[in-house]
Amino acid sequence: MKLSKNRELFINGIPSNVSETDAAIYRSRILTATNNFLDDTGIKDIEVSVNNTLSNVQKKAINNIHQDKSNDDELTLEKRAFKYVSKLPLHDFEKLVFPADVKEEIEFIVQSISALNIVHETLNYKVIKPVRRRGFILDGKPGTGKTALAHAIAKRLDLLILSVTAADIESKFHGEGSQNLQAAFYAAQRDRALLHIEEADSICSQRLPENNSGSEQAINSLRNQLFSCLDNYPVLTICTTNFVKSFDKALETRLRRLNIPMPDEKSRKQIWHRCLYLPNKLLLADDVSIDELAKVDDICGREISDAVEDTILKAVIDAKKLGETSLMRPVEQKNLLSAIEAAKSRRFNEQETRRLTLSEKQKGEEEIQSALSTKELNGV
Repeated sequence: MKLSKNRELFINGIPSNVSETDAAIYRSRILTATNNFLDDTGIKDIEVSVNNTLSNVQKKAINNIHQDKSNDDELTLEKRAFKYVSKLPLHDFEKLVFPADVKEEIEFIVQSISALNIVHETLNYKVIKPVRRRGFILDGKPGTGKTALAHAIAKRLDLLILSVTAADIESKFHGEGSQNLQAAFYAAQRDRALLHIEEADSICSQRLPENNSGSEQAINSLRNQLFSCLDNYPVLTICTTNFVKSFDKALETRLRRLNIPMPDEKSRKQIWHRCLYLPNKLLLADDVSIDELAKVDDICGREISDAVEDTILKAVIDAKKLGETSLMRPVEQKNLLSAIEAAKSRRFNEQETRRLTLSEKQKGEEEIQSALSTKELNGV
């Protein structure tokens, strides 16, 4: 593809399953960003290679990561970062529904990102507060839209998104978790992507007061690496979690916190309407009342969409059983109410489903090993 001023940029590797519309938008953003960069810096020539799939070199680097530790030590930061691949955001703000006060906070978050450099550099506020808050903690109950919001923010800012979980970062090798975390930040900066850390409580939990065992050292090293990366990499970072209470307090100076609540009645009404009417092909009985459905409280958007889907599935199955020519039986109010109550009853107890943090997992492993060693010494 041609850039202005006789510049050339070749974009290849976009998967065939990506729609031409999305591919065209992606190429347009790359062209615009490259032209702006060249105009701002005065650089006349630049060679750029854009790939959205793993090359043989990347695959080889990823394979190296799974080899023994001696080989891991030889990996450069650039090679280690190959295993982290950024993608186009999947959601935008048009699909999301939040209460009015939360919308206002979200809008401030988006605008503050572009204003941050002006405040710290142009207005010189860095002399007062050297550490910038380049990211956010989105906390709230499951199904409230935290991950979708991270994608929407990336899309609004014309960024790719790089999503990682604790499983992508943690390692059985001492020190490798810290190296993986730095590589993820490096990859996000490389790709001009928003770094989204999912289930972040495993990575962001409080540092351990003691630092005696190897596992404790590895845990604290990972936490310290996180703080260092937040301070030194100009990467917009969003951590999503259901358990913000376990977070290290030092993150308060580096990340803003935004709680995503369960939807209020007005928001629930919007969600019910989108799920029932936007498809425009659903058969609804005359007794379906969104106003009444919206009065059922303590439910999240995901539970509403699941309840509607379950009700439609039942309506389609019933139509098949009765041999009707229509694809589905009409959806009735009582079935929707029954489905939403069933969705609420399926919730796991929060205490029962809380994920163990890295420190808890490693402490448990050490206790098991200690118990086994004691049994061996006692001849058991």
